[in-house]
Amino acid sequence: MLEGVTLLEPAQTFNLVVSLSAVDWNEQIRENIRAAWKFVADGGVLLMTMRLHPHICLENISDSYQSTNPISGGGSEIAPYIIVSVPEAVQFVKSLGATEVDVFGYWGSP
Repeated sequence: MLEGVTLLEPAQTFNLVVSLSAVDWNEQIRENIRAAWKFVADGGVLLMTMRLHPHICLENISDSYQSTNPISGGGSEIAPYIIVSVPEAVQFVKSLGATEVDVFGYWGSP
């Protein structure tokens, strides 16, 4: 997302900007969301998936990560797996200028 910002015209905006399974796999989650938000037109929608928890945040890679090859039982490479609390996620997105925030998902073990 951060590199993609340089590929598009700075003033180019869209009615729908989508980020599925991307922003929370990067320790620069807030910077990525800000970068995506810059492309949302007035009245537009930013649709994104995030790993959310009702109350806590896990943003430290030593506490919050996933193997890049979980099917074979792991591997030496891990990816950040940032988990954000619902209240913090809503507050952050509203601070960018969102007038409405809808949150839904599955609350349980994977």
